[in-house]
Amino acid sequence: MPYTVEKGLLWILLSLLIGAILGYLWHSWRCKNHASKSVSSAESEEITRLRSRVANLEPVVAERDKLKLRLTEVDADLKASVAAQAAVPAAMVGIPHADHDLVIGERDRLHGLVGAHETTIGDLRGQLTAAAAGAAASAGIPHADHEAVVADRNHLHGLVGAHETTIGDLRAQLAGCQEAAANAAASAPRGLAAFAGGLGAADLERGRSVYGKAVKMDDLKIVEGIGPVLEGVFNSAGIETWVQLAETDPGRLREILVAADDRHRIHNPTTWPRQSRLAALGEFEALKAWQDSLDAGKE
Repeated sequence: MPYTVEKGLLWILLSLLIGAILGYLWHSWRCKNHASKSVSSAESEEITRLRSRVANLEPVVAERDKLKLRLTEVDADLKASVAAQAAVPAAMVGIPHADHDLVIGERDRLHGLVGAHETTIGDLRGQLTAAAAGAAASAGIPHADHEAVVADRNHLHGLVGAHETTIGDLRAQLAGCQEAAANAAASAPRGLAAFAGGLGAADLERGRSVYGKAVKMDDLKIVEGIGPVLEGVFNSAGIETWVQLAETDPGRLREILVAADDRHRIHNPTTWPRQSRLAALGEFEALKAWQDSLDAGKE
């Protein structure tokens, strides 16, 4: 009988010990699972915030594309200014050479900023992808790897700040470049005032040697793309001299053509004022060399 009681007590103690061990293991597993879920939830919230930041960057990307388009237009204007500058002395066009160099420098600097801007966007998206991949596996990663994900997140925040700074700098530089280009464009036409009275016989004779035929003063047909019909259209609109044609905006020339006959819509007068400008200044050699590179008056 005593042996049976002792045996029963032993089984009871053994059952309590096993129960305590199982309870401890269950409690540890539950705490670990809860901690993993907390880490996963925090990482998911952080990734959601980061994705929201990237979504907000889409308008910035669109703005960048607009700036690049405007930069292309400014670049085209500057190239035209360079072509005119190469053929006409700085004193004639009324633009100081130093100011022209400043415009070119600003344009090149703006190109560099656009490149840095694109690099920053690509880096930002790459970092976001890496952070998202790390968060997706965060439920079962060690604490040390979790710290690495947090470090990547902080790095991504830093890139966002640098990106926004670059955007502000780019806009400021573009504004300065546009202002300089506008000032150069406003100054250029005034250089023709001294030539309103026309060229001398020696200048026209030099034009004959360049073109191999007689060159008449204010003959608009010297401009590649303008024939007798279009010359008559412009004469009817009050544009009768090289100086007048040079000082007329290409958009206005197009309006005059279309108003006379809608079929004239096919003509592109973009280079006509610049061609006429060289003719008015007597720069026939430069004009002929440029016209040889044009296609029916178009660049």
